[in-house]
Amino acid sequence: VRIRRGENLSAADLIDCHRNRADIQARAAEMAIPFDAILMPTCAVVAPAIAPLDADEDAYGAANIMMLRNTTVGNFLDTCALSIPCHAPGTGPVGLMVMAASQHDEWLVRIGLSVEKILQKS
Repeated sequence: VRIRRGENLSAADLIDCHRNRADIQARAAEMAIPFDAILMPTCAVVAPAIAPLDADEDAYGAANIMMLRNTTVGNFLDTCALSIPCHAPGTGPVGLMVMAASQHDEWLVRIGLSVEKILQKS
């Protein structure tokens, strides 16, 4: 479903997309310098039941895009990220995404462990 969005791109369009992405990545990295990490929900909404989506390709596509919306930001910006479960017992899975600069995986794990300890106390 998602791959079809690029089926009509020309080579020139793709080159422009890569240039624009590199520019956005550089600006986002500069804006993030003052912060140790960026936090956001891993998913924009709680995951829907999959059974009703199996029979409806359009509904599946819409749900898929919504579920991947926040993680796609990290992928587009070429950051590293992890998700820490933060839902109440007995409720649907919810995660807190902790995102750091590209190639800062070890730093991200240290921050993630600290955030996890804080969440466990609350």
